[in-house]
Amino acid sequence: MEVVRYLLAALVLSACYTPSFDDCQLKCSEGACPDDLRCVAGMCRLAGTSGECSSGPNSDAGDDGPMVDAASGVWSTPVAVEIPGTGWTSPSLTADEDEMILEGSGGLYRTFEVQDVWQPPTLINAQTAAGDASPVLARTELHIYFGSNRGAGTKFEIQRFYRAMKSAPFGALSTFVELGSIQNDIGGSVTDSNTIFFTSDRASGSGFDIYKADYDGDDGRWLTPEATSELNSPLADIHPVITGDGLTIVFASNRLNTNDFDIYYSHRTDPTSVFPLPTRIPELVTSAVETDPWISNDGTVIYFVRGVGAGRKIFRSQRN
Repeated sequence: MEVVRYLLAALVLSACYTPSFDDCQLKCSEGACPDDLRCVAGMCRLAGTSGECSSGPNSDAGDDGPMVDAASGVWSTPVAVEIPGTGWTSPSLTADEDEMILEGSGGLYRTFEVQDVWQPPTLINAQTAAGDASPVLARTELHIYFGSNRGAGTKFEIQRFYRAMKSAPFGALSTFVELGSIQNDIGGSVTDSNTIFFTSDRASGSGFDIYKADYDGDDGRWLTPEATSELNSPLADIHPVITGDGLTIVFASNRLNTNDFDIYYSHRTDPTSVFPLPTRIPELVTSAVETDPWISNDGTVIYFVRGVGAGRKIFRSQRN
């Protein structure tokens, strides 16, 4: 929903932190360095410097980490996904990629691919509202987690639609009060072991960050959320989507440029360990805004949104 985009933009642009980097601190692909740096032989260099870098990237004083490093594997050139209408955001798909959940004007939508052609999206159901945003389809394909300000004034809280089987319509609506705060809580991507990752600006002065919470099956409720500090930066980190095994996560961040979001990636080998410092996916980077990523359960396909306003389009990329 547009109100979420305006909310994000207002908070991001009002941030007073500007990351600073030293010569030879960040790895890069061509054109992928912060302002005032240039990419030379795979490293971000200060203007006027010469000679070879003696070491790899390090964390700066702001603890931002090596944020221009590439994810493992090479992603194909993104291809636009042709969906009737304009301005669609937050794509989230079934495993076979034949059903897509979207955010659009007036609420949440879904569309189906028939003979390689995506059909006109239709509203999820009569309960969806203009305040519904950032949907994420659960790996079970039976739940949609999203943020909504219905019944909460201007504050967004995490809600969920449910269906009994993939062929059924989405119906029952739930609200998870235990995940809420006095600020905004949006989205929700859940692992097979029932850990939810979502976006929140609950920490005063920190902007939007990624939080997680485990589900207590005995009590039938989510435990107290905590920030995933290893993924977060002083700027905005939004729309996390995690694979079912809890090992790979993608999200959008403007940590390199307050006016430009890119897609970031992190992979760990154990779902109980912390994530390594996230890296920007260079094959997806352009001068435009890239946000709202979704990654397949095997980590080989990614969908995301490029552009702003009515000019936004959904793109798809894959790797072996």
